Amino acid sequence: MIVRAGLLQFFVDGAGQVHQRELNFKDLGAFKNAHRDPERLRRLTLDQFRFDSGCDFLLTLSPSAGEVGGPMRPGACRFFSKGLNKELTADDAVTIRPDEYWFLGRFVDETGKVMWGNASDQPVKLVRRPSAGDEVSGDQ
Repeated sequence: MIVRAGLLQFFVDGAGQVHQRELNFKDLGAFKNAHRDPERLRRLTLDQFRFDSGCDFLLTLSPSAGEVGGPMRPGACRFFSKGLNKELTADDAVTIRPDEYWFLGRFVDETGKVMWGNASDQPVKLVRRPSAGDEVSGDQ
């Protein structure tokens, strides 16, 4: 079951800080498999999404490591879990490399106990792979 889907927006704010913001579709069902229709994605507008600016990642370039990454503002990304009947706070950071996207991806309660997501301190790694229709050369 898909419960959340959206796009990542990258932008520079007025102070020169690079942000990664998650834009979630307001009407999730209407955008199921939207990646298969690039023209439809090009026509999207911000009013079709919801987001929480407190959940932005604040990114810094590390040229020597060949990556960009950073955390959310501590304590800024919160939501109330009806199922747990308590407020949870994001404990997350990302590292972005040319073919890898690492994230911690978890929410903690007021004591710091992981209540949702990755219980490990080891970030989760997503790796870019060729699509089924892409040509794959021997050097990939």
